[in-house]
Amino acid sequence: MSSSESQGELLPPKSGPVPPSSLEETRAFFAHEALRSAEEIGWLKRQVQVQRTLLVGTLLAGLILSGSLNILTLKQMRMVRDQLNETRPRVNQMYGEFRKSEPIIREFVASLQAYAASNRDFQPILEKHRPFLQQYYTGPAVPAPVPPMIQPPVQPSKPAGR
Repeated sequence: MSSSESQGELLPPKSGPVPPSSLEETRAFFAHEALRSAEEIGWLKRQVQVQRTLLVGTLLAGLILSGSLNILTLKQMRMVRDQLNETRPRVNQMYGEFRKSEPIIREFVASLQAYAASNRDFQPILEKHRPFLQQYYTGPAVPAPVPPMIQPPVQPSKPAGR
């Protein structure tokens, strides 16, 4: 079996226009092929025009959407800026009041620490709030008192003889 025979079975049979034999048939053949090619070119041009229209429409829609999003973002930014300008004086006033009361808070926490130093049972309660009031504590953390270890009662030993 030669290689051309095995390939011949796999390849489709060649079919194509039969070459014309006369000049008139040749002219008719080429005219027909030119007309078919012109139709295909026209169809391809229409397809390109449709694709171009779709692309321009998509780009225009993207431009409109991004412009709308930018306008919305600018509007939100202006609203937030206006709210900030409205609330800034109140926040500054509240901060000033807090700064005035801060020495009172420091004194209160110091008195709680003094009380905890004299009353060890209060120490765990005070230490529970240490993470929230860290800047007001004056000393290091004092460990909570360790409860005394309870030992089991000692049982009298039994005499070995019984």
